[in-house]
Amino acid sequence: MANEESSVLKSCDSIDTLLNRLPKVCFWESTDLYQWEGVWLTREYLEASLAFRSHFEARDDDIILTSTMKTGTTWLKALCICIMQSQNGDSNKEEEDILVKYNPHTCVQTLDSHTYVENPNPDLSV
Repeated sequence: MANEESSVLKSCDSIDTLLNRLPKVCFWESTDLYQWEGVWLTREYLEASLAFRSHFEARDDDIILTSTMKTGTTWLKALCICIMQSQNGDSNKEEEDILVKYNPHTCVQTLDSHTYVENPNPDLSV
C-alpha cells in the first residue's frame, strides 16, 4: 500500500483512480466524503493524509500528543512540558518555568490536519 500511496501522490489521475475505488457519500448535498481506513474524508484531506503518510518521519526524540478539539489539548501540552521540565531537574525553578511566561500552544508545535493540506511536504524541523 505504501508504494501505491507514493504513486497516488504523484498524479491527479491516480488520486481519481483511488477515489473511484473508495466508498463515497454526499454530505449536506454539497461535499463528497470518501471512506479511507475507517475515516470519512474530503478529497483534500485524503490527499493530505496520503502526503503525511508518505513524507512524515518521526525522530527518536519526538513526542507526539494526540487529541481532538475540545478534549483538553492545552492541558495535555502543559502536562507534557511539566513532565519534561521535571526530568531535566527544572521543576523547582519557577523563574525558569516556561509556562509562567508562555501559553502551552506557544511552546508545543501543533501538527494538525491543515498542515499537510497547505503543504504536502512541510518542514517540521523546528
